[in-house]
Parts: sequence; C-alpha cells; structure tokens
Amino acid sequence: MSVQVEINGDEKKVVEELERDGKRYRVTSVYKVSQHTVELPKCVLERRKWKEHKFGKAKGALPGHGETATTSISDEILITFKKEESKPKRKDASMASKIAPGVKCRNCGGAHWTASCPNKSIMERTSTSQPEQVPSNFSSRPKRDDENSIRISNLHPDASEEDVRALCRDCGRIARCFVATDRNTGKGKGFSYVTFETRAGGEAAIARLHRFGYGNLLLNVDWSVAK
Repeated sequence: MSVQVEINGDEKKVVEELERDGKRYRVTSVYKVSQHTVELPKCVLERRKWKEHKFGKAKGALPGHGETATTSISDEILITFKKEESKPKRKDASMASKIAPGVKCRNCGGAHWTASCPNKSIMERTSTSQPEQVPSNFSSRPKRDDENSIRISNLHPDASEEDVRALCRDCGRIARCFVATDRNTGKGKGFSYVTFETRAGGEAAIARLHRFGYGNLLLNVDWSVAK
C-alpha cells in the first residue's frame, strides 16, 4: 500500500494504491483545505505545551490533542428492559361476602350494592314511565326586575362600587349596585348599573346625574334595558 499526497493551493489530493484479492486498486480523494481561527481559553493553550509532562502511551507525543492512543470517548453501555410478568389474578370472593352490615340498595331496599341490583332494569323502566311533574310557574332562572334600574356610562375607570353608591345616595334608596370591571386588570370598564327600590329614585338619578361632571368626565345616565 502506497500513499501519495499532493497539495495545490487550497486543494489536497491523496492517491492510495491498494491490493486486495490479487487485484490492485487506486483510490483518489480530493479535499478542500480551509483555515479558521478558534478562540481557546488560556489554560488550554498552556496545557498543549506539556510535552515533558506526558507519560505512558502519550510519552513523547507532540503538543496538541490529535493523539488518539490515550483518548477514550466513552464506554458503551447496553440497557436491557425487563418486562414485568403478569401475575395471575386471584379470583375475588363473592360480592355478598364483602358487603358490610347495614348496606341497603337504593332501588329495591335489598341487602346488596345498588350497582349490582338485580331489579335495576325494572326500576329504571318504572322511573322513566312516570315523569316528574314540574309546576307550571317553575323557572330555572328567576327573572330580574330591572324596571327601576339605570345605566351609568362614561364612568371613570377608577370609580368603585362605593363611589357609585355615594353618587346616587341622595336620589333614593338603592337596592343593588354593580360596577363592571376587567377580570385581568381590575380596572372599571366605564359603566355601572344601579337599581333603586322605587321608580322615583331612578327618575331623580337621571334628572340629576345625566351630563354631570364626575372625575373630569361627563356621565351619561339613562334607564337600563333588560336583555
């Protein structure tokens, strides 16, 4: 085996002559040579000059990190995962033996669990055949009486519920007060709702507070429209 190396500018040409199985081969490889600057710590540069401190297989080696005789990347570690063997399940005892004293079925009243009731299907058909009667005047959501409610808009963002109550206190007795606020910042959205106990209180608030200057802003007050 012979190797010839030719360097021409930034190109490196390597010609290898090989002999295998009684046949001769010529392998030509062309490389592009480039230089680049790498910044290394000062301690690394000092360590590369330790020629006289090297020993063993590295004794007498040139400065640098190119030697491979004493370099080991890592040891190969093989991991074998062991599957857990499924253990045979023991047959559970009968449900009757596990029932605590005083257990009573909610369907038929027997001494067994409700989930294992033998009359479950019969009880379900009986319950579905007799629908529960709902009163005609029943409503899942009670209606709010907003007849005496007013809406105050163009309100200062820093105004609180106490400020709005103090603003409307002289107009009549207040049943409830709500100031809309932003859930993230806690600042007011610029409007609120006030419900008076009487219609006259809302009329007095509109007549007194509409276009009223409050916090460098002119308030807009009108009756609230129920949605």
